[in-house]
Amino acid sequence: MKRTFLLALLLCATLLPAAAAARAPAMEGAPLLRRARLMHEGRQGVTPSVGISLAHPYSNHIMVGLRYDYYIANWIGLGADFGYAFGFDNGLAKRIKAERKQFETTTLGYSIMGGITLVPLHGKLLFKGLPSTRYDAFVRISGGAIQIRGDGDPIQSELAFAPRIGIGGHLFFGEQTAFVIEAHDTLV
Repeated sequence: MKRTFLLALLLCATLLPAAAAARAPAMEGAPLLRRARLMHEGRQGVTPSVGISLAHPYSNHIMVGLRYDYYIANWIGLGADFGYAFGFDNGLAKRIKAERKQFETTTLGYSIMGGITLVPLHGKLLFKGLPSTRYDAFVRISGGAIQIRGDGDPIQSELAFAPRIGIGGHLFFGEQTAFVIEAHDTLV
């Protein structure tokens, strides 16, 4: 009796899932994501920017600029950056200038960059009681011209090619507005 009951239980445990799988709709060939809302594809964006420089030995910079993007697909976009950096001496440069008669250094000026943006990750954030918010993460690879300004006769101003790489993300507020945060490094 006990053996028959265990055999019947084992038979049910084996056959019931197989019968359910036979009735389930076929998922082969089905898309991984259904009804996705593509926030970038075919869109243009204009983004003002404000930033600061880090790790310059003798000067700090406050940078302002404007970025234009056009997204060919939801995962790739082309863009252009236009910016200007206002340089000022940091504490170390002020101390050296106080002790030496001659001390020249360089600061950054304007920059014009063109680049590509890759968006490998996008999704939706859900918070209890609040509407959903869409987000993405991106990698941006750029290059272009940047002005290096000398502050005296021994160091002349020049225009240099500079590659730039950055990471960041968008937090979308509706269909037309997004908050963008990005960290990038310009190799000058």
